[in-house]
Amino acid sequence: MLIDSRDGLQPARLTVLVTDGGYKHSLGIIRDLGQAGHRVAVISATRFAPGFYSRFAAEHARTRSASLDPGGFIDDLMAAVRRWNADLVIPVGYASCEAVSRAQESIRQYGAQTICPTPEQFLLGSDKWTMTQKARAAGLPVPETVLAPNAEAAIGFQRDCHRAGQVVVKYRRESFGQGALYAGTAEDLRRIFRSRPTHPDRDGGANTVVQEYIPGVGCGYTALACHGQVVREFMHRRRRESPPEGGAATAAESIHDDRLAAHGRALMKMIGWHGPGMVEFRLNETGPYFIEFNPKFWGSLDLALAAGADFPGDLCRLATGEDLLRRPLPSYRVGQRFWWPWRGDLRRLVRRPGDCRAVLGDLFNPRARSNWRWTDPLPNLLEVGGELTHCWRHRQRERAV
Repeated sequence: MLIDSRDGLQPARLTVLVTDGGYKHSLGIIRDLGQAGHRVAVISATRFAPGFYSRFAAEHARTRSASLDPGGFIDDLMAAVRRWNADLVIPVGYASCEAVSRAQESIRQYGAQTICPTPEQFLLGSDKWTMTQKARAAGLPVPETVLAPNAEAAIGFQRDCHRAGQVVVKYRRESFGQGALYAGTAEDLRRIFRSRPTHPDRDGGANTVVQEYIPGVGCGYTALACHGQVVREFMHRRRRESPPEGGAATAAESIHDDRLAAHGRALMKMIGWHGPGMVEFRLNETGPYFIEFNPKFWGSLDLALAAGADFPGDLCRLATGEDLLRRPLPSYRVGQRFWWPWRGDLRRLVRRPGDCRAVLGDLFNPRARSNWRWTDPLPNLLEVGGELTHCWRHRQRERAV
C-alpha cells in the first residue's frame, strides 16, 4: 500500500553537522543527507564511531563526551561548526540534544541553524513522569503510574494496581543511563531498587517511575513539529524488541493508525514541541496506551527513511527558511519492513533462540530492508566488530566498576 514517497522538492545543499556518529540512527541520517547531495560532517566521542567511516561523511572529528563533559562537548562542537562552516547542527543522542538546546543561541551566532526545543521544553519532554501527566491531560489513555521514592512505595503500587502483576520500572529521565526493567514480584522490586541510585531528581522529587505493564505491541508515533504544529509524521509497530518483553525495536514495520495520529498530534500541540520527537504507545485490543515521550530522534529512524519519510531533509528545508506549515502532511509507504541485525536481532537471539526462523525470514525477504549497505560497508563492518567484542567489553566494564 502506497501512502507516500519522498517529496519532489529538494532543499538547498547544506553543510550539516551530525553528532553521535556511533549511533545507528546517526548513520541513517548521514547516509540520507549524503545521498541527497548535502556535505555531511560527523562528530563523536567514540574513536571508532561507524558514522566516521561512511562514504557519505565528508568530515569527522572526535569530541569530548556530551554526557560526561557537556561544556567541553559544546566547545568542540563550536570549533567544528567554525572549521567546516556548518549550516545546520543535528544532535542525535540524549546528552547532545540537551547540550545543543542550551547552546543553540551561541551556535546560531556562528551561522549554523538548530531545529530543536528550548532548554525548558527539552527538560519537560525528557521528564517521563511529567509527560505522563501531560498525556493524560491531552486525553491520551495512560497506564497507572507513580513516582516511587523507594522499594516499599513501588511494592504498594504494584499491590494496589488494578492490573496487579508485572510493572515497569524506569528512571524519570534518560540521562541516568539505564533502560526500563520489569518486575513481577515484591522481591524483584527490592532487588531493582538496591541496584539503582535513588538520588533526587532535578526538582528534588523521586527519580524512579513505576508503571503498570501493558500487554500488547509496541508502537511509535514519530513527528517533526514546528512549535506544536506537526509538519511530518510517521507511525510504526515493533515486530521484535530487545529485551523481548519490551525495549528497542530490532525489527519493525510502517503502519498508519488514526488513533496514534490523533493522540500524537494532540500531545505535540499541548507542549508546543519544536523539533523531532516520538510518542511511544503500547497497542492491544482495548486501544493504544501512552508509555513515554522521546524528545529527540528515535532509534528506528532507518525504517521511516526506508518508507520515504524524509525527516533529515525536512530539517534542512526548515533551516533554509522553507515554510513547511503550508504544505499538506507528506505520506509514506505503509507495510515497509525493516530489521537491524547488528546491535539488534542477533542480541535478541541470545535470549530468544526460537526467533531464528523469523530472523531468517527477514534475511531472505526481498521486501524487508536492513541497515546493512553493500554500497557503504565500512560502518557495518565496524558494527560487526563491535558485536563480536560486545560481551568481552561488557565484562571489562564490570571489572572496572
